[in-house]
Amino acid sequence: MRGFLYGFSVSPNTNATCNINPFYYFYGRPKTKISYLNLVYKGNVKATSKMKSTHNETIKVTCAIIFQDGKVLAALRSRQMTQSWNWEFPGGKIDEGESAEQCIKREIQEELDVMINIDMRLTPIVHTYPDNTIELIPFVCSILSGEVKAVEHEKVCWFTPEQLPSLNWAAADEPVLKEFLEMQLISINR
Repeated sequence: MRGFLYGFSVSPNTNATCNINPFYYFYGRPKTKISYLNLVYKGNVKATSKMKSTHNETIKVTCAIIFQDGKVLAALRSRQMTQSWNWEFPGGKIDEGESAEQCIKREIQEELDVMINIDMRLTPIVHTYPDNTIELIPFVCSILSGEVKAVEHEKVCWFTPEQLPSLNWAAADEPVLKEFLEMQLISINR
């Protein structure tokens, strides 16, 4: 039964194609955040605690709205992540000396095992969580090569733009989603 869950499946609630993280089904859910991070990053631990803002600095983060064949990819954050069980557009923190464009390409390759093309940059937003402030830099992207795999997230799913508002989104992603959907509506009405 566990092997059957690996790969693509259909979510009964959304009829969306999903890719389930096989880590959870073959090895069980990790007991602690540290064991999860050590396993996922294989020693190169990027602990959530490093993301905490101690001096109210703004952390620059990128995200990708991957739009392909009329559907958008969304990722469900696992319980080991902050903002757990919320949907988000995948991405991550910009490393020192790295551009936002370099970051999103690297992060998507690490998180989803695909190469992307950046089609458009959307309006960056600043959002303050209880423990940090982020500047989220969104990009609309398409897949160049590879097959999407859930490496860090609980699962990743393809949704139609109409299905996206019904998901429970991470707070910082909500204005990004709104801008993307408004952009889609404008392009449909032309």
